[in-house]
Amino acid sequence: MCHKLKYENVFEIERFIAEHDSALTDEKRKQLARDAAFWLVGAVSFGSIYKTAASVGSEHLRESISAVAESNNTDAYRLIELAVKLEGQGNIPYPLIKELTKRTEGNAFSRHILKMLVLNYLYMFNQ
Repeated sequence: MCHKLKYENVFEIERFIAEHDSALTDEKRKQLARDAAFWLVGAVSFGSIYKTAASVGSEHLRESISAVAESNNTDAYRLIELAVKLEGQGNIPYPLIKELTKRTEGNAFSRHILKMLVLNYLYMFNQ
């Protein structure tokens, strides 16, 4: 089901592009549709992670969140852990960022979310 939905979304974006720019080649239109879907899903995922971090990011919960992230040890949990630590406006968690940078090598989507979290922190708190 999820695979089918993924391709239907890309197809719909591709169809929209074709309606608005018929001069593009099929390959270019397909690439633009895939890129648009990647960025759209990335923005929604970033928003979900950021909102979660803002909602549960109290100083009293940080240790519990880190423990849950370590016990589940997936990119998703670790990215939420990073978002919570960045949301706290304390010191930048360089070791966690370094670990996630190595961990997400070869995973364009997780790396994209990692970059968005760090860039958002820099924008919000380092002015």
